[in-house]
Amino acid sequence: MGKKLLLKSVVFVGCSVASLCAAGQVLAADTIQVQFASYGYGGERSKPLDQVKTLCEGKPACEVPVNNDALGGDPSPGNDKGIMIGWKCGAVDHKEQFPEGKVAKITCE
Repeated sequence: MGKKLLLKSVVFVGCSVASLCAAGQVLAADTIQVQFASYGYGGERSKPLDQVKTLCEGKPACEVPVNNDALGGDPSPGNDKGIMIGWKCGAVDHKEQFPEGKVAKITCE
């Protein structure tokens, strides 16, 4: 006998039921898909998307330290910075800003 797989929830994006597995377009509604990340102050910003994805992609929740070391350097020396992170949980969009020196806690819960 084969094993049974229980899915908590899924969202089908842009494909028919017959093509779901082949297209690989099944997104779990309870896991993070990072859309964008922008760190800095004003027009002096970096885009630490890879760092945030490494910490968060595919997880139900994660923490991102908001500091220069964790996010690839200081894009705006002498200024207080923050990170804006955009992510999806299934078809639900989220966007939040977190200040420098804190920990960004993002979740699908």
